[in-house]
Amino acid sequence: MSSISPKKESHLQFMNELDTIPDIEAFKRANYPQETTNIGYTDTHMHIDNMEGKKWRVPTQEVISYYLSQKGIVQAGTIFEEGVSVNKLLNTLEDKEIDCSIVPFLFVHNPYEIDREKVEYLYTSNLLKGFKLHPVYDNYPLSYDLLHNLFEISKEYGSLPILMHLDDRKDSMDLTAPHRLDRLIESMIEKDRIVPLILGHTGAYAHPRLVLYKSKPNPPVLQYWKNQSPENEANYSRIYLIKHALQLAKEYPFVYLDSSSCINKIKAKLISDAVNQFPQLSRKILLGTDFPVLSQHKKKKDGSTSFNVGVTVNGQLEALWNQGLKKEHLLQIASNRIP
Repeated sequence: MSSISPKKESHLQFMNELDTIPDIEAFKRANYPQETTNIGYTDTHMHIDNMEGKKWRVPTQEVISYYLSQKGIVQAGTIFEEGVSVNKLLNTLEDKEIDCSIVPFLFVHNPYEIDREKVEYLYTSNLLKGFKLHPVYDNYPLSYDLLHNLFEISKEYGSLPILMHLDDRKDSMDLTAPHRLDRLIESMIEKDRIVPLILGHTGAYAHPRLVLYKSKPNPPVLQYWKNQSPENEANYSRIYLIKHALQLAKEYPFVYLDSSSCINKIKAKLISDAVNQFPQLSRKILLGTDFPVLSQHKKKKDGSTSFNVGVTVNGQLEALWNQGLKKEHLLQIASNRIP
């Protein structure tokens, strides 16, 4: 892991101590910039169709519309399987007079065999503005050979962005590991197939509650964040995964980061430190929630069901602020839009 990127550049300063867990702030930081609430947010990463085998469930179109309105979302990257889901959401937003720009990402399960007729229909119907890939869910390794058809289609339709899941679990991270991502980007450049890439979860999802304070040693948290398998370099630490994604976003104009979710204090600290050191990164971080992951459907005493959102865009901005992100960078991230 001596080289970090296809450019073969030396490690950036924040990459030098790869497995060092940063000291985090345990308490809220004062004077949170309330003007962020007037900006209108983007939620880059939202599911509006269920995924088979996942425990979470997408709520009704009415609930989704309510979420967008109440949380101040003015642009939503909506991941879908069939165009009817996008149409239903658009109609609901129109009926309820909610002003939110929808950026539909088609979930591509087999990038080697893409239904071009479906893509053409969705695009001409204004129901397609990007693609979503999940190599772990669909069980394939990141590689240019497998994805080149999708890159060609993306360029054909005006360089549509591709939102790509990156995994941090020991048993599956190899499918999206940094060395695969480096080779993929290198091939995109060599083959002139450059399209916007949005790296999911900024490299590692990071469990919200697994944090470490200086005065409180916690072996399970250390194990979670440190190198997971020293004898196998394909198993990277979560610290490395996040820093590697940050470096790629700094180096390449076409690489962006989906924040979902940075409410974990350690992850928020890693991002904040990198952005404070390299301010240009503030324009490359796109807020996302992975909606409705971590949300809950709760049954009330009267038999009705309530829907409680697990992760919010505003909560992530507050997490970044609490870990020292400068005000100007926070406001920039809050105002970023999907490329």
